[in-house]
Amino acid sequence: MPEKTHPTRQLLLDAGLVLAQHTPLSGIAIDEIVKEAGVAKGTFYVHFSDRTEFLLALHDQFHDDLRARIAAATVDAPPGGTRLKASTVAYLDGCLKAQGVKAMLVHARGEPSIAAKVMASNARFAKAAAADFRTLGVKHPLESARLFVAMTAEIALLELEAGARQPKLRAALWDLAIGDV
Repeated sequence: MPEKTHPTRQLLLDAGLVLAQHTPLSGIAIDEIVKEAGVAKGTFYVHFSDRTEFLLALHDQFHDDLRARIAAATVDAPPGGTRLKASTVAYLDGCLKAQGVKAMLVHARGEPSIAAKVMASNARFAKAAAADFRTLGVKHPLESARLFVAMTAEIALLELEAGARQPKLRAALWDLAIGDV
């Protein structure tokens, strides 16, 4: 198999994200992906062994991009409320800007092949946020972080539906989780 950075592989993933904007992941066929990418069907199998591997790659790319945004937004921030807020804004804004993200957030859990990856990603985000909650003096930092991740994911869905930031929802999240930061 070619490298993960191969341009044709990326072309196929981009085609999948374009299709995911209007089709649930479960409804995206390989034929549609290669048609959207403008490549032969055999090319798909050069880069992915099957549709499941393709969906996993879509999920990984989406979360890799979000992690990079979060890392850039918090590079020098010490644990605490300011870092938690910066990472959350980076996540939510990244969701709003990403193509096909609604499919990744809405339909991913219904795809058995990536449901475990979604849970693992959420657990990673919660583990990272637990240090912030610990610094804030929260009694149950990991548990609070897990709930915070769930609330943030819900806000991401509501913002995607609205097509824009929802300042009142974000303010309510800060009020519930971290107060005035």
